[in-house]
Amino acid sequence: MADVIPEEDVGRLVGIAKKLIDENQFSPIEIIKYLRNEENCSLGQAKEVFVIAEHDETLGQYQKRVVAPLMEEFQKLVNECDEE
Repeated sequence: MADVIPEEDVGRLVGIAKKLIDENQFSPIEIIKYLRNEENCSLGQAKEVFVIAEHDETLGQYQKRVVAPLMEEFQKLVNECDEE
């Protein structure tokens, strides 16, 4: 099963991470640990939330910057396999 953050939680979690980043008192590891322990995120979810917050992005911007290129690369690989 995919490690997906429920859409209704993304904004709240990114807001928490941004606040912790802005306080400038916590390392990235401490913020990710906080999200895992206090907000019950998986490691993958906590890292994703941290990256979105660190880049001050919306989920859509993150998807365009990170997910879309990965999907394009995946599609190229699928097409290559289909041609063989």
